[in-house]
Amino acid sequence: MSSKTEAAREKLFDHLKTLVEDIEELLKATAEQSGDGISLLRDRLLQSLEQGRQTLLQGRKILQASRDGAETAISYAQEKPWAVFGVALGAGTALAFFLLNKFRR
Repeated sequence: MSSKTEAAREKLFDHLKTLVEDIEELLKATAEQSGDGISLLRDRLLQSLEQGRQTLLQGRKILQASRDGAETAISYAQEKPWAVFGVALGAGTALAFFLLNKFRR
């Protein structure tokens, strides 16, 4: 993954975190406001805020898992390049075999 993409992704996560914090502050500031409409809006915002927080946390976990997987794949390929070459050769041969049989009919 390029460093620009990673930096942009981190910037997006930071902006989302700031947005969540700003909404929390807004909800605290309007806590003493009354009215059914405001109360319903506050409840919906709290629910959306919690969902957003969970989504953000899940996104960070997925990002970390993909980074870990990529690092593992890279280190394996560096340690055993001939094994990777063999797998790629086998997959290419199988694909060519299936495609040739399909177009011969």
